[in-house]
Parts: sequence; C-alpha cells; structure tokens
Amino acid sequence: NDMRDLLNLTIMNLRNNNFTVFPSEITHMVNLKDLILSDNPIATYPAEIVNLKKLTKIYLTHTKITPEGIDQLKQLLPNLSVSTTDLE
Repeated sequence: NDMRDLLNLTIMNLRNNNFTVFPSEITHMVNLKDLILSDNPIATYPAEIVNLKKLTKIYLTHTKITPEGIDQLKQLLPNLSVSTTDLE
C-alpha cells in the first residue's frame, strides 16, 4: 500500500471509520479538494493540514472538533468551506 498512489485523489470519503486521530497521511494528498471526515471521533487535526492548499470543502459533522478548532481551520485555509451539518 503505497501512499504515492493516492496523491492525485481529489475527493476522499472517510466517513464513519471510527478514527480517533486525524490520519496524518492525508496532509500529503495535496490535490484533495473535498474531504469527508464526518462521524469520526476526531478532536484535532495536524498543523500540516495547511499543505492542503487545494482543499475547498471539509465535512466535520459529528466529530469532536470544537467551534474554536473550526475557526482556526478556516484561518489556516481561507478558501475552505467547513460543513458541520449532515450531508444531504
């Protein structure tokens, strides 16, 4: 399983995988535009998330990331839209 094979992904759905820690490998997937992490008990994200410059949408419904953490995420990635409501 070589992470280099995943570098060109633009959408990743990791919903409901019971992750308790943000998978740091994701921060190397610099072409990601949409990231779905809903329904995982993740409370924080790595500082390296700033590497995801193309990320425009992240779904964090039913995670443990605080409103302050979400505000900080929006400051780190100004073009990012953060969804904390259920996917439609």
